[in-house]
Amino acid sequence: MINEAGFLDTKYITINRVTGFYTDLSQGMILTIPLILLMYLPLIGLEIRKMLKKETSFDFTIFIPLAVLGISITVSTMGNWNHGMAIINRYASWASIVVMMHVFYLSDKLQLTFKTVLFNYFFATQFFTTIYHQRFNKYDWSSGAFTPLAKWTLSKYPELYNPDPFIFAGRTPSDNVLLPKTLLLFIFRRRRLKSNGA
Repeated sequence: MINEAGFLDTKYITINRVTGFYTDLSQGMILTIPLILLMYLPLIGLEIRKMLKKETSFDFTIFIPLAVLGISITVSTMGNWNHGMAIINRYASWASIVVMMHVFYLSDKLQLTFKTVLFNYFFATQFFTTIYHQRFNKYDWSSGAFTPLAKWTLSKYPELYNPDPFIFAGRTPSDNVLLPKTLLLFIFRRRRLKSNGA
């Protein structure tokens, strides 16, 4: 139904949008499962290395990241990428469950000491993010403002945050536009064309 209404188009699929599904500082998955998400690729790489070295048997769960990537690519076809959410992009919240379960599964296969340390860090970071978002302030549900972290990054290190154009346009109010220190203005003069009979 959404597709028939014209709200989906493959032209919206960009690397920036797909990666932002996970890392965007205003609505990306990283806001709610920071350490779990950051550890995902290293754990996958470690598991692949073990399988290639025959240290562990082949496990079909290694293809789960492809399914998660497929989800992010599919939902990236949406025209309105700055839609309403609860803390993060609603589709990222669904996919984050798959990421969490796979990370826990891969972590459980590690040596006991490393596994114990890792799970303690997971618990600590999730406890912090839960307490932080428990207030459910205006940045957690509004699609009309950048999060404090995104604002800080844009003002201090703008080269590190390049949000999707829909996110940038939707979250930058007209009365609070982030301008560079030097503003260039291009002024075009309109020429009045006269006809031969004038």
